Formats: sequence, structure tokens, C-alpha cells
Amino acid sequence: MTPDTPHDDKPDPEGGTAGTESRDDYLRRPDDILITMPERMSFWSHYLMAGVPVVLVILCIGVRIVLENLFHVSTASLYSAIPSSLSPYTSGFTSQYTASLAGATSIAILLIAPVGIFLFVIIAGWALRQTEMWVSTFLCIGVSVPAALLMTAATGYPPSSTDYLIRLLQWTAFFVQPFSVIAAVAVLVGTEKYRQSIRYRITPSGTWIQGGLFGLQEHMIPHNQVGRIVLEQDYFGARSNYGTLIPVSTTRWGTETSLRALGAAGQRDNAGLGIGYARGREEGSRDPLDCLYGISGPRNVQKILSGLICRQDEQQDQQVAYLKKIYELSVAGAGNAASMPGVPTTPEQPVVTRITSLDELENKPVAGYRPAGSIPPQPACIVTRITDIGTCDAPAGERAITREIPPLPGNANKPAQSPAPQESPLDQIKKLAGLRDASIITEEEFAEKKADLLRRV
Repeated sequence: MTPDTPHDDKPDPEGGTAGTESRDDYLRRPDDILITMPERMSFWSHYLMAGVPVVLVILCIGVRIVLENLFHVSTASLYSAIPSSLSPYTSGFTSQYTASLAGATSIAILLIAPVGIFLFVIIAGWALRQTEMWVSTFLCIGVSVPAALLMTAATGYPPSSTDYLIRLLQWTAFFVQPFSVIAAVAVLVGTEKYRQSIRYRITPSGTWIQGGLFGLQEHMIPHNQVGRIVLEQDYFGARSNYGTLIPVSTTRWGTETSLRALGAAGQRDNAGLGIGYARGREEGSRDPLDCLYGISGPRNVQKILSGLICRQDEQQDQQVAYLKKIYELSVAGAGNAASMPGVPTTPEQPVVTRITSLDELENKPVAGYRPAGSIPPQPACIVTRITDIGTCDAPAGERAITREIPPLPGNANKPAQSPAPQESPLDQIKKLAGLRDASIITEEEFAEKKADLLRRV
């Protein structure tokens, strides 16, 4: 899919257009900027790993041929080393020894190929996180061993005998040949189904990753938590225009970690000293459910994500500047109102100011305030609506985002309250007389306070 295709008529990843009904319609949202998925060509290494059991069967056949030839050469050398004059006396012992050696050699050869080789590849694939490799190999050997047990049980050999073990290994070596093809085809189909289940959805707030074969995994990577976007393309991806985008944090990618250790141990008769050092480098995950794996047009998608990341940073800086400017204007308006005592203030409706840039905010007076020297009304609150314009490398025609900044708490946005009326001196003298009659204050205190109040009249 082409990343810069308009949202309304961009093609579906599996064919068709977004305007037609498809199985991906439930994923589409009104704010989607791009929906994409891994290209089939990008999974070529996964498809090859699914055919590992077939390669192992061919390898096991070659190993068996080499080991059997070595056994025959060693047996012939043993017979030739015995003098002909001693043959009548050693023939019975030699025959018995040769039979035991043949059984042990057959068991060793069959344990190496295919059982040993298959088990080694299973462990290596699991350690290297090559899921298709170890799953197909495990499926092949896991089905071959039960089938070999059933066929060996029908022979009637005791389970503890050497013949039983030889027959079991022989049947296992036989069944891995057809089952290797079946396992490879099954894992190949499962890998393709897994690729088709993966969806990458880019929105203004973050990147959504969804997929899974037997279960569903979905998570979102917010743009404000991404430090940079790393682009990787292999030999075929550079020529077929597909690649992998790895969103990583600035502090994680390329970080080196080291471990140093110094230890000593000892007993009564011996002692030991050891020094250890390990060093590693952290990198982003390349799992299809952790990054944008093998998508078409990776450079265009990288530009989109870079623009969204830059816009998130600029929005935070602009929001701080807007809040600071609004606070300064609110304080200035409250100061003008306070400088004119006796002017009644009445709460008004919330004032809405539309701002598209910081320059416009600096050059455009906010509604609800008048120049200094006039009688400004005191607004109840201020609501600022900010329209963010696409910045950096954001694609042209991208929808703007409107955000509302709530009013700042404080006394600047509250209506001024008239002071409570004060009592006259005569009323206060009457109250003092009541306190004197109730013996709460003395006659001297009443006379002193009365004289002070009469001087204010």
C-alpha cells in the first residue's frame, strides 16, 4: 500500500479499496492516517526457516552413509589385523564381538542422525528466536517418534532389548522423511496466516500494532515516547521498496552495557581466583509485533512518523507558551479591575479565544479585556482553543487538531466581591453597653472604649 495515498480511497493491503467492504473494515477509524501490513516478500526468510526439516533429512541421510562406511572400514581392519594362523581359535570370539559392535554402532548412528541432529536444531532455533525453524523441526520429530513407537510395539521385541531400540530408531529415521515435508507445509501455511493477521495503524496520537495466529496481541506506541525511527532494508528490500521501521527511545538504541566481576574461592588445600568481563549493546526488537516489519514504502512512512513525533514535541512547547501568555493576560486584567475601586463587577459568559499560532496570540488582544485606563469587565473564566497546524515533515493536507486549554484556577478569573458593610460607632457603643450590663466587661473598659468610638464620630 502507498503510504501517501489519501485515506478515503487508499487500497486495501490484500486487494480492493478502503471504500469497499472487506475484512479489515473493523480496523478503520476516522482518525487513521495510514493502515499497512508486512509485504509477502519481506517474509522470505521465515518461509525458508519453515523448510528446515526437509534440509535436515537430507543431512541425516548423508551423515548415516558416512558413519556406516566408517563402521565397515573399521570392521574390515579388525579382521585383517588377526593372523590367519589364529583364525580357528578366535573366530567365535571375533563373531560375538563383531555382532555387539554392530548393534552399538547402529544405535549410535541412528541416535546421531536423525534424533541428535533434530534435537540440536530445535534448541538452536529456540535460542536464536527463529520460531519457524524450531517449530517445524519439533513438529516433525514429535510426530515421527509416536508413530515409530506404534510400529515397534507391533514387532514383539521386549522394550529392554537392543533389537527393540534399534527398530525404534530405524522407524523414527523412516518416518521423519515424509513427516518433514508435512511439517514444512503446515508451518509455511501458518506463517502466511500469521503475516496476514498483522496490521499497523498510524494515528495522530500513536502507532497501533495488532496481530497473532492463535491469539490476538494489540498494543499502541505513543508518538511522544519515541525518540527516533530506525529504517532497515536488506538486499531485496532495497530493490523491492520494502523495509522495517523500528521505533526506539533515544536513550535505548545503541546503549552499551558492561559487567565486570572479580571473585576468589579456596579450600584448605587449593585456592582459585577469577576475573570476568562481559559487554553488550542494546538494540530494538525486530519482531513483527514489536515494530513495523517489512512494510511497503518505508521511507514515506518514516517521514510521516517523524513529522508526528516533531509535532508532539512542538505541541508541548506551544502549550507551555499559551498557558504562560494566558496567565499574564489574566493577571493584567485582574490588576486593571482592582485599580478602580467602587466599580461593580458582574460575572459574564466564558470568553472563547481561537488561536492558531503564538504570534497571533501576541499581536491579537484577547476578547473580554480592554486597554489600560478603561473600565474592564471581569470575565468568569477563559477557555482557549488551540488549532495545531502540521509541522516538520507532516504530509500536506493533514487534518488540524483543536485542543481546549482549561481556565487557570485562581482569583484572577473569579468575580470581585463587595466588602461587608461595617457597623457605625453608635451601634458598637450599644453592643458594648450590653456587654457591660452582662458583667462581661468592666465599667472602666466600657468608658475607655466609648470615648474612643465617640472621637471617630
